[in-house]
Amino acid sequence: MAIAPILTATVAAASVTALVAAPAHAAVTQVNDTDSSISYSGGWTYSTGQSGYYNGDAHYSGIAGATATLTFTGSTVAWIGADNTDHGKADAVICDDAGANCGPTTTVDTYAAASVPQVVLFSASNLGSGTHTLRITVRSDSSGTGHYTDIDAFVSGTASGTTEVDDTDPSIAYSNAWTLTDNTAAAASTAYNAANDFSATQGANQWRAQYYTAGGGWLDISPYDAANQRWGSNGYVSRFDLSPDTCSACPIARAWVAPGSGTIAIRGRVLKETLGGDGVLARITRNGTQIWPASGGAQTVAGTDAAGYDTNVTLSVAAGDTIKFEVTDGGDGDATNDVTAWTPSIAYQ
Repeated sequence: MAIAPILTATVAAASVTALVAAPAHAAVTQVNDTDSSISYSGGWTYSTGQSGYYNGDAHYSGIAGATATLTFTGSTVAWIGADNTDHGKADAVICDDAGANCGPTTTVDTYAAASVPQVVLFSASNLGSGTHTLRITVRSDSSGTGHYTDIDAFVSGTASGTTEVDDTDPSIAYSNAWTLTDNTAAAASTAYNAANDFSATQGANQWRAQYYTAGGGWLDISPYDAANQRWGSNGYVSRFDLSPDTCSACPIARAWVAPGSGTIAIRGRVLKETLGGDGVLARITRNGTQIWPASGGAQTVAGTDAAGYDTNVTLSVAAGDTIKFEVTDGGDGDATNDVTAWTPSIAYQ
């Protein structure tokens, strides 16, 4: 899975891979772990030849107190890394451009029973359009047996999002004898991420934005709100967030449809993006049956809970199975403060 759309072409008999940049108005930036906007301290190791990682490399550390700090401009940011058997916990916090006046700290546990690369381990939005820092501090503890944390890439920019175009789009100009070629469709081993794959087309990259009504069941949200880069208005699904409407029996959801059979690992974290109100209810279902939490109904995410809950599940699926990441109003009939951050990743094992 690539975080940016990639075009492979042939020019003058030489193989060339070119990144197709989003239009300037999109103002979204992706940086590799080696970028100069990132500073490392406390003992990090640079590693290459990492299969499945962006650019095939990463920085990692298992030393408690080691920090990686990204300086970025914009209102959204996401930390891309991996879950793995030898990984542990880290703290993530957003501060101002000087690294002061920090917000709440979120603890992220990147331990998993199997390796899942290119996971959105932490994301934040509605930050304002100025310059900020994202600081990640290794804790070196875990819910499992590992203690490492890695940095693969970061994505930052404005909440307005990006515009993705195909290589045949008229906005792209070619010179020096480029050749159009067909590429084989991605296999079921591809990893999927709700933020990276977000699209203005329902069903693109296996994802849909949906809402539930008592009379009609689950329906696709329509139309797409291009001005705000989201599906819906009163209740909506955007690149990083889900916001239910005021109906306590009408959840809103990201829906992912399995392209093939196999065992998938779901990784993610659900937390309140806008603090306040009575909180929300969150759950994951497969074909209508709850799979997370494992029991006891939906998970309550309190109105002031900026840390949230890991939403990690491993299960077998058949082609066409639908996994929904559902968020529902807490019941007070006021969805003003119900914006919830949830950008799950799914990978076949």
